[in-house]
Amino acid sequence: KGTVYLYFRSKEDVYLTLLANALNALNARFATAVQTSHDPVRQIRAIGDEFIHFFIESPGYFRLMHELTYPFMHADASADILQQVHRNSAETWALITRCLQGGIDSGVLRNDFSAFEMAVVLWTNTSGLLRIIDARRGSTLWQQRNEYSLSAMELRNLIDKVNSVLMTSFSR
Repeated sequence: KGTVYLYFRSKEDVYLTLLANALNALNARFATAVQTSHDPVRQIRAIGDEFIHFFIESPGYFRLMHELTYPFMHADASADILQQVHRNSAETWALITRCLQGGIDSGVLRNDFSAFEMAVVLWTNTSGLLRIIDARRGSTLWQQRNEYSLSAMELRNLIDKVNSVLMTSFSR
């Protein structure tokens, strides 16, 4: 075993520490983004923009966030590291749902969806499209154009359009 195991009990602890760091970095970006406006819809759009910038600027962290959610990655993890990951994840969701709840409370967003339901829809939509982009980065298939392919810029525009439709559908 290498020197890294003087600081970490297992490889899961290494990975999950990186995941906690990724979530911490994302939360800092989101916290800054929501300070740009008091309008809940603008805050959500700013969070979405920051998520896309995070994806572009920190692709390794983005991948970790999606690959380390599988329960088998937690089997040999230390309880304190798992707790940190859960705290950071809860902070992410709390920040997003707080903005959406502000929109519901102010009457700007519909009240027949919970803030958490809206957050899940927006998060899974954006994450799913970004994962499609990520899976195709550098691929020769990515460069080949046909009627069923999208460039990275076209996918970015698609994300903007779909999120706009979703936010419109959540609006009163």
